[in-house]
Amino acid sequence: MRSVIKQANPAGIKAAVEQQFAVGRQIIAAAWCRSSSRGDIKCPDKAAAEDLLKAEILAQLNKLPEASW
Repeated sequence: MRSVIKQANPAGIKAAVEQQFAVGRQIIAAAWCRSSSRGDIKCPDKAAAEDLLKAEILAQLNKLPEASW
């Protein structure tokens, strides 16, 4: 499962991370661990996109029960 961020779009990044974590919770429940989101190297505002991505990943991690990670 992979998401590639091509623009610093807060709504799009939030949706991608939410999708990653929805599937991630299923993977955790099955005792697997895998997730991959990253900014496209050609993204014109890569730094901003990566900042948004990090914030969304942390927001989703904070929603997980402690024993999950």
